[in-house]
Amino acid sequence: MKKESKYVLIIMPIKEELTTNQLIELASIYDRGDNLQDYISQNYLRFCSSKGFAVNAKIAKVGCCASFQADKTKVSVVMTVGEFTELGYYATLIKNAEVTNNLSVTILDDIRDRYQDLQKRLDEYIKEVYNNSEYIKSYIRETMEQDPNISFRRVLKYNAQTKDYDRYILPIRDEKQLAREKLPEAYNYFVSNGIVPYCSRYSCPYIRGNLDPKIYTVGQKIPIKDLNFESLAQIYELLFNQHITDELNNRISGVMARTRRQS
Repeated sequence: MKKESKYVLIIMPIKEELTTNQLIELASIYDRGDNLQDYISQNYLRFCSSKGFAVNAKIAKVGCCASFQADKTKVSVVMTVGEFTELGYYATLIKNAEVTNNLSVTILDDIRDRYQDLQKRLDEYIKEVYNNSEYIKSYIRETMEQDPNISFRRVLKYNAQTKDYDRYILPIRDEKQLAREKLPEAYNYFVSNGIVPYCSRYSCPYIRGNLDPKIYTVGQKIPIKDLNFESLAQIYELLFNQHITDELNNRISGVMARTRRQS
């Protein structure tokens, strides 16, 4: 008699806490009208909790569904495998494994409620950013008028905790142009430390030009005339999110301290 394989169903709900950059990323997808569930399915390792639930399961249909007996009930719950669902979870199967804990229907309701709360938060966040869009654009214009060498560019900072890059849009000054006249020591600092071309040419009022090449890279100019939601949201966070500005200010302090030690 053929031995029946045992399966464990791993159920991963949406994370309870998303980083600011993850929130902006999902809100951008939502704002464009793209399928949010498909997007999370393709990136579930980033958006779904690794602290999920594991239950013994049976295959209902290979590659599509699996079922398990809910705790304290006689109900067999069938769950979609391999994609993020409208109920707010991603599920995957592990073959030839077994666990002893079960999952209740109540927990599945909590998972669904968490995802619905996220959708409400995305709606509120999108509305809040657009309500401040004129203020954001005014800040951009005033910043660029103060210094003709400033443009807005995307900065990527590696986040060791999420193992991903946090994205910022910051006002960046072209130091190469200024260095010839006012700041030769700054340009020499870049060159002597072997910093890559973009980082050696551009600096930011928040990080004083001393961009760490292992952490920051600078992308293309952001077209101010046609700001999409993501760009607006990034600058919104720069203006209104104290956590972001505190982090950048701490970065300034660290860079200035290292520069003083080296001089």
